[in-house]
Amino acid sequence: MTPERRQDTPPRRRMNYQVPASRQLLVAVMNNGRDFALARDAHWYRIPVKHAPRAINAARLAFYQTGAFKQQGGAVRYFADVRDRHLVTRRELFPDQANHPRAAEEYHRLALGPLQEREPALTFRRRGRRIVFLSTTWNKFQHARDINDLFHDSPLEDALWDVFRREHIEAERQFELPFQEKPTFLILPCFARPGG
Repeated sequence: MTPERRQDTPPRRRMNYQVPASRQLLVAVMNNGRDFALARDAHWYRIPVKHAPRAINAARLAFYQTGAFKQQGGAVRYFADVRDRHLVTRRELFPDQANHPRAAEEYHRLALGPLQEREPALTFRRRGRRIVFLSTTWNKFQHARDINDLFHDSPLEDALWDVFRREHIEAERQFELPFQEKPTFLILPCFARPGG
């Protein structure tokens, strides 16, 4: 029996064609300066166990910086090797916050190598979007021209995406429809050009 997903958690998408963890890269949200400083200076990042994606064992971690980072927001710019991982409580991560409401909750603490900068940074070329977790491969990360190139859900979707790119068809991958009761994604929606 599959456990029911909580209303406030994003849907879990799986890599439909599997890749060994040694070749996986997980893109995770980075939405504040404190967490960025921890990744850069203390070399670790945390993911709540209850929200962890399937690719939690990926060999590398990249960060999608939100609008909180102003000019660097809306992009995947930094990445690091994952050197180790441990299950810990929030209290263990932040001893100075022992009375936090989630102090007893479990987190994956990912020990990171030094942050490296990807140049150019990856963005969504057409429409700004939100990312919580995106599972991809190291190869796709190295060759991507924008964030849409990172999606790794099916060989058919990849083949269609390649045709759309070659034919200059305006499209997005895994586009979430806003204002839906349940998260609803369009796999490869095409968008008309204004006046086209």
